[in-house]
Amino acid sequence: MKGDIGKGVAAGFVATLALSALMVLKDLLGLFPKIDLIALLSGFIHAPAAVGWAVHLFIGSVIWGGLFGLLALKIPGATAITKGVLFAVALWLVMQLIVLPLTPAGFFGIGFGFWAPVVNLALHVVYGAVLGSVYAMLKGHWHAKSPTDDARGALRYTHYTH
Repeated sequence: MKGDIGKGVAAGFVATLALSALMVLKDLLGLFPKIDLIALLSGFIHAPAAVGWAVHLFIGSVIWGGLFGLLALKIPGATAITKGVLFAVALWLVMQLIVLPLTPAGFFGIGFGFWAPVVNLALHVVYGAVLGSVYAMLKGHWHAKSPTDDARGALRYTHYTH
């Protein structure tokens, strides 16, 4: 079965909402040092925070979600969650090595402190897990693992050839 850009965009939207909710919750609870990615993005494009949020949603939904939909069957991994997480870790690396060095945060966002790249990686892992899960559900590829499968309670992504 071919990849599906539209379903990737829809899955990317849900994953971006999940990531965004965690970003806001993290800041509200003061769990980690303040890493305001929206302010960073808004400052990078010299726009108000609302535009930064819109760009964030567009990138996570349309660009990354669509790209995942296009490439999902080519990404290694036995489960949709694994595929999504691997994809998101690759995006995290791009952000750490290409995007953040263009900002005052520097490589790996270390300008925000030691925990910045760790927290950012955790957020990307959540994004990827939700992305892969929702994409597989939209494609109708969810199947419960059998009791003999090694990942208890996990779901697998099945490739169809029709």
